[in-house]
Amino acid sequence: MQKCNRQWFNAQLYDKQKTLELLKANVRYLFLPQDSSWLYCMQAHTQGVNLSELPKNNIDSWLDPKSPYFKLEVAGAVFYYKAQYNKSEQFKICIQMKDMKEAAWKYSHGKQLPLDGTFGICNHWLLLLIGLTINDQWRGVPIVFFLFSAPTGSQAIHAGYDTEILTELLKAWVLSLRKGPGNSEFCPKVAITDMDMKERGALIAVWPDIYLLLCRFHVHHAWANKRKQLVKLGKISNQQLISRLQVMDQRYIAIIFCSITVIMD
Repeated sequence: MQKCNRQWFNAQLYDKQKTLELLKANVRYLFLPQDSSWLYCMQAHTQGVNLSELPKNNIDSWLDPKSPYFKLEVAGAVFYYKAQYNKSEQFKICIQMKDMKEAAWKYSHGKQLPLDGTFGICNHWLLLLIGLTINDQWRGVPIVFFLFSAPTGSQAIHAGYDTEILTELLKAWVLSLRKGPGNSEFCPKVAITDMDMKERGALIAVWPDIYLLLCRFHVHHAWANKRKQLVKLGKISNQQLISRLQVMDQRYIAIIFCSITVIMD
C-alpha cells in the first residue's frame, strides 16, 4: 500500500494535489508506517469491533440478543455457533447469507459440491472450510463457511481438523437449509475434495450415497510432485519413461473430468 501511495504521490494523481499549498494545508498524501495500524483501528471502530477485547468475545456480543452490541445482520447470517467458554472447548461458527442459501439449493442440490479447506487463516489458529458451487456462468460461488478453532494445546493447527467436527458442522448446515422443493432434504450428488480422508469421511457420514471425486488440480499436483521426486532421486532417468508418466498423468485428469460429466448426467 505504501509503495502504491508513493507512486501516486510522485505522479501527483491525488485529487487537488497539484494545486495544494503543502505549507498551509492540514492534509497530507503520504502514508507513514504507523498510519496502517491507525487506519485499521479506525475501520474496526466504525464496524463496532472492540480491539481491547478478544475476537471471540466481540463475536459473542454481536450474536447475543441481550448484549448492547448485538448485530441483527450478523446474527442472521450465522446458523451455527458454539462459544469457547473454557480451554477444553473449540470455537465454532458457520456462516451462510440468504443469497448463499438460495445458491446452495439452486446449484448444489442434486449436483456438485466442491469443498476446500484452509488452515491458519489468522494468528488465532482458526481453520476454515468453504463449500462452493458452480453458477450459470461457470464461476465458483461460496455457499457456506465453516470456521472453528484448533483445540487448546495443539502442536499444529490441523490437529483440530477431524471427521467428527466436520460431520457436526455439515449436519448443522443441512438442518439450517430446511426442506426444499417437494419437501426434499438438501443433498448434493457429487462432492469434490482434495485427498483429505477426514473431509471424505464426514461427507459419507452425512450423505451415504454421495459420489466422492478428487480435485483435478490436487491429483495433478500430487502426481507431478512424485514424478519430480523420483527423477531427483535418480529412480527414473529414462526420458521416454518420464514422458509416458506425464501422458498417464494427463489421461488420469481427463478420466476424472469425464467421471464428473457422466455422474452429473
